[in-house]
Amino acid sequence: KESPASHRQDQLRAARGRWGRLDRFGFFCTRIFAAALALALFTQPALAAEPRHGKSVLILSGVQYGLPVADAVIGGAVTTLKNKGISSDDIYVEYLDLVRNADPRRRAALANLLRDKLASTEVSLVIAQNQAALDFLAQEGLGFAPPDTPVLATLIAAPIVGWRGPQHPVLNIVNRWDIDGTLRLGLDAFPRTRRLFVVAGADALQSGFIAQVSTALASRTGKPEIETDAALSYEEMLQRVASLPPDTLVLLGIYFNDRTGR
Repeated sequence: KESPASHRQDQLRAARGRWGRLDRFGFFCTRIFAAALALALFTQPALAAEPRHGKSVLILSGVQYGLPVADAVIGGAVTTLKNKGISSDDIYVEYLDLVRNADPRRRAALANLLRDKLASTEVSLVIAQNQAALDFLAQEGLGFAPPDTPVLATLIAAPIVGWRGPQHPVLNIVNRWDIDGTLRLGLDAFPRTRRLFVVAGADALQSGFIAQVSTALASRTGKPEIETDAALSYEEMLQRVASLPPDTLVLLGIYFNDRTGR
């Protein structure tokens, strides 16, 4: 029987592994933003070389604070901006929390609050950190920044959005999962796989993820049957995973919402 001390050591090793992966993800985000911001800031020489008083960068996230991926991406962006000479006083990070608060009245009130907050500064670059943030900027963000202000977008499912006011130039950092490589490794390791269960929730990113899975499997002979959790609640998904037959490979994507909207 495993001793309490040995069990504790295993827990610590597992925790270090999880934090190590998150640290590497944060480093990856920093490198991605370094390349993208170099291009975005190239058209803003005064901002990149010597930030002037009143010039600022606005970072919008559609989700709440505390989600590892969102926080790591924003952390990478802030680090890169500081390395480019942008003062922390000129960086505005706004967690909009739109997923949990989607009511139009609240969105309008939040937009008014941000317009008032940003009235004393000139936003020279907007970073829309996900689809909800880009949609909010396009529909409720009139007056956040001058019309020609560039927008750097990431984690976006639909980069072409309808703008209520003048359209901003958008540079979309395309994020693609290496689904083909992941499936190749998984199926090579488990050649008797007959079923692929895809866990990706029921949000806007799910359809694109499933399409990439289908494309990756199209050229394989003896490809497994694909099953998804799109029609399942979170609890039903856990039950289904627990009862899957042993010839099943589970592919986990970004899981944010289930079919109930939770």
